[in-house]
Amino acid sequence: MTNAKQLVYSAFYRTGLFRWFGRKRNGAILMLHSVVAAHPAREFHPNRQFMMTKEVFEELLDSFESFGYEFVTLDDVVDRLRTDRMDGKFVCLTFDDGYRDNLEIAWPICAKRGIPMAVYVTTGIVDRTEPAWWYGLEEWIATRERIVCNLSGRLDVVQTTSLAEKEAAYDSIAIRLQRARPTERKAFYEDVLAREGIDFAGYSDAVAMTWDELRTLASEPLVTIGAHSISHCALSRLPHAEMRHEIAGSRSMLERQLQMPIQHFAFPYGDPSTVGTREFSACRKLGFTTATTTRHSMLSSIDVHGLHQLPRIPTDPFESRQTLAVKLSGLPGRFKQLRDRLRGSAPAESLKTNADTTG
Repeated sequence: MTNAKQLVYSAFYRTGLFRWFGRKRNGAILMLHSVVAAHPAREFHPNRQFMMTKEVFEELLDSFESFGYEFVTLDDVVDRLRTDRMDGKFVCLTFDDGYRDNLEIAWPICAKRGIPMAVYVTTGIVDRTEPAWWYGLEEWIATRERIVCNLSGRLDVVQTTSLAEKEAAYDSIAIRLQRARPTERKAFYEDVLAREGIDFAGYSDAVAMTWDELRTLASEPLVTIGAHSISHCALSRLPHAEMRHEIAGSRSMLERQLQMPIQHFAFPYGDPSTVGTREFSACRKLGFTTATTTRHSMLSSIDVHGLHQLPRIPTDPFESRQTLAVKLSGLPGRFKQLRDRLRGSAPAESLKTNADTTG
């Protein structure tokens, strides 16, 4: 979390304003990614935002317990929504992508406490057919003072000498990679490997579980495995058939490898510019019980009518009791929704052609 954001959250906590303006809701789905032993030391490390140290993770769990929250599964969330049992405090822990540290660090901590967790798996990363490109991009920019980016037919020469230049380059290229089609991203990886010697594919081996490791995690009774697409692309950018294949194909692969039904899905990126009614409808028609977004909100009884667009509360690498209390009020989500409206963030539907919305 940035210092500025920490200061704002701390101010809301100290003044108690979050209690007056936040929504009085009690249930939440929490979004995490990695739980690591320690953060890398280098100054340029954009992926730090997805990494929580094990000490902070344990403090997070302690905070939930001290606030009186019960840890529940995704199936429990659905049951509470359907039976309108929203008065008690409850939270569901979810982890995106399929990182090895979910098995080696996060799960032992949860298992010791008897806490359930869900892991949404990007099958291409586990299958080693798709790289965890965000790590490759970080390494490429970190080790160069100038890069040549050839992506989707656009060639850019970018200076990456200073920290500010590196951060700006990462943000710009990451957005383009998120929105590129899988074939365009593959060409990009191959180009960087040929010219720069950066093997994007190697980062999946470094950070993601293997199928055997995932089977070990999936065998635990308190662990739920969900699907998270094949290639972790922005689904709203794809034609209908490709979008549906990303969703259905990831579930099919997981069911084949794990020999268990997969009932839950998480949309990659999950914001209004990358997912919309077409994708929500696809998950519903494919028979998923739930699908989660990155819409920042506590759960509400009204969400029973939108089980395929459920909100989640994001976490930060330096989460504290104070910031968590503010988030659980629902106030940051309300501010984000207002900010998005003021900025005019385009919903996913406006990014599709008529041909892409059929079916």
